[in-house]
Amino acid sequence: MKAYEFLRILTKNSKYDYFASRRLIERLFSLKYELSSELELDDNILQPILKTIKNNPNYPIDYLIGEVTFYKLKFKITPAVLIPRQETEELVDLIIKRYASTKKFTNILDIGTGSGVMGISLSKQLNIPVTLSDLSVPALKVATLNAKHNNVDYEIVQSDFLSEFLRSKKTFDLIVSNPPYIGTDDEIGEEIKYEPEMALFAPNNGMEPYYRILTNLSKVLSKDGIAFFETSALHHDEYLKFKSFFPRFNYEFLKDYSNKWRFMIVTKKNI
Repeated sequence: MKAYEFLRILTKNSKYDYFASRRLIERLFSLKYELSSELELDDNILQPILKTIKNNPNYPIDYLIGEVTFYKLKFKITPAVLIPRQETEELVDLIIKRYASTKKFTNILDIGTGSGVMGISLSKQLNIPVTLSDLSVPALKVATLNAKHNNVDYEIVQSDFLSEFLRSKKTFDLIVSNPPYIGTDDEIGEEIKYEPEMALFAPNNGMEPYYRILTNLSKVLSKDGIAFFETSALHHDEYLKFKSFFPRFNYEFLKDYSNKWRFMIVTKKNI
């Protein structure tokens, strides 16, 4: 099949526009030059994609490509992990710009790491070891591939939030987490239904993961450590209640570039 034929079918039968469809072709066939509309494409590669699109016109193009760029690094992704969002990249950028030159971190813990984009990007930028933790074994396999590909000093730990670290009694200077925070009654877009539910949804309006982490955070966060969380803009008032529920911590809340409450920074109080 020629490239122009594939582009026509793809744009007609999916949500992808012309430019997204071109990007898909260029990545699938590792094209380094301008795509020619007359280029003959391998049907063995195209047919499974067309079959997927026919049945699922909203299927995420990033899963078809199987790779994303995050903070200038390449990461493999599969349907076992979330597709990284701009807001998560903003959080990494915030940490680097705000603390890289003023605070000396010695290690990182990424809770619910998924593909590992946060922890690996921070490890690369700060040149310190990272522990990538998740309950999902398939997600940890993806994170392992990405850690190796990006050549960082890493450890993989399967853990239900902080459970394994409470046993090991290891502490961390820098903890990051983008836990599942969508409530069961929240309105969701069509595009996320292909992503892993366990990485998206959580009980109690999406608050339960934060309660579980904050309950034991003081045992895992070092004395002068900092924990960063991505949060839901829909439930900001719920996060403010942590000040009363977990008064041993200091809290700072920040907005993303879209002016939505999106990040929570937690440190220990000097008691």
